[in-house]
Amino acid sequence: MITLKEVSKTYRTKDGDFSALVPVSLEVGEGEIFGIIGQSGAGKSTILRMMNLLEKPSTGSVIVNGQNLSQCTPRELRVARRWIGMIFQHFYLLQNRTAADNIAFPLEISGMSKKDREKRVKECLEIVGLEDKASSYPAQLSGGQKQRVAIARALATEPKVLLCDEPTSALDPQTTGSILEFIRDINKRFGMTIVLVSHDMEVVKQVCGKIAVVEKGSLIETLDLGRRDQQPKTEIARLLLGSRPEVLKGVGAYV
Repeated sequence: MITLKEVSKTYRTKDGDFSALVPVSLEVGEGEIFGIIGQSGAGKSTILRMMNLLEKPSTGSVIVNGQNLSQCTPRELRVARRWIGMIFQHFYLLQNRTAADNIAFPLEISGMSKKDREKRVKECLEIVGLEDKASSYPAQLSGGQKQRVAIARALATEPKVLLCDEPTSALDPQTTGSILEFIRDINKRFGMTIVLVSHDMEVVKQVCGKIAVVEKGSLIETLDLGRRDQQPKTEIARLLLGSRPEVLKGVGAYV
């Protein structure tokens, strides 16, 4: 469903060029929940944002659902992005809009009729279990409810891919668990391909089948968490996965 071919990112600064990401290649299969994990500043969010070209790569190609986004015109890219939903750590809800109106926002931009918008918004509220919060404003919602509205907004255009950038970092542990369960549920219900970025391996282990480990702008390792015979090869992967002997407890696939 998603292929990155030798994508890199270099920023030009007054002090010279800064390489945020060296050439990275990876593939995410259709219907997978794929994790990208790394410490803060490792480059994991840069990789994620390249998957819908919110971050344009300096080199390489981004192919989603068979379409090379790197070669799209601005209009073609706008159309392609309708099939790629995205949720963020801080929700980014419009504070002067109700939950229903926040969900309707991308549908308004796409030109959907009011009647069809209302129908789709109702469906999305039902999917996330917030039918009774349709008229509530973000300030009246809990953190978990805000994230569910953000997920419903991302689902409104019926995407094939859902990109999740640290979706639980602003939530308490109990709410984190419910959001991750919900992400797993929509993957099963709709066969949606999901890519989840996190610095927290405990989050990734709960929902992801495969992970990419990123460090200092490089993809250093890819692991299948379902394979008990596969051990992390690099020190940073062992640290992130907690598979060093002194912290081995609760590592799931690595115990």
